[in-house]
Amino acid sequence: MFILSREDGYTMINTTDVTVSLKKRIAELEKQLDGLRLSRRVLMNLLEQVEKEKNDLAQALERKNQSGKMGRHLQLTINKTT
Repeated sequence: MFILSREDGYTMINTTDVTVSLKKRIAELEKQLDGLRLSRRVLMNLLEQVEKEKNDLAQALERKNQSGKMGRHLQLTINKTT
């Protein structure tokens, strides 16, 4: 136990109570931190998945665009020769 000086006088504080309170608060914060870490992992995985889907779609559109150009090129070539 120790005495804490305040503007309105002195207060006696039980160090055991303070220690218990601080340990409880630390446990709460550690639990919250674990939850935040899990949330971050979930968000990073979702972001990675969205990026992969975006890249896959861009590649598919690029392939479609290239095949469309080749088809038009062949069609123009055939029309010119006939």
